[in-house]
Amino acid sequence: MNTQCDITRDDIGLFCEQMAIMIELNSGLKIAAIEEVAACAPSPSMKNLICQIRDELCLGNSFSDACKAHPDHFDGFFCGVLSEAEGQGSSALRMALEQLANHLRKL
Repeated sequence: MNTQCDITRDDIGLFCEQMAIMIELNSGLKIAAIEEVAACAPSPSMKNLICQIRDELCLGNSFSDACKAHPDHFDGFFCGVLSEAEGQGSSALRMALEQLANHLRKL
């Protein structure tokens, strides 16, 4: 049974918002921050997805590459925006996540 199918666009938008806040509070992308976001996930499927992203980060992959591993939830546009922002520092990544959350709300 594929439990990933019940992840909604709103769930991904909320993830973006929460990650943006955690990046701002922690001055960057930290594993502990992702674990906190996972603990507050709106569904077991979303928690599983966030934990898979965390695992990719622990292996040394970038945030955008970790998201690319889940094309059913993160499209090329999303991952491209993250990839561009990652090269510009945590402030740019936070802003990109906020913009992606806003974009998802409008769809």
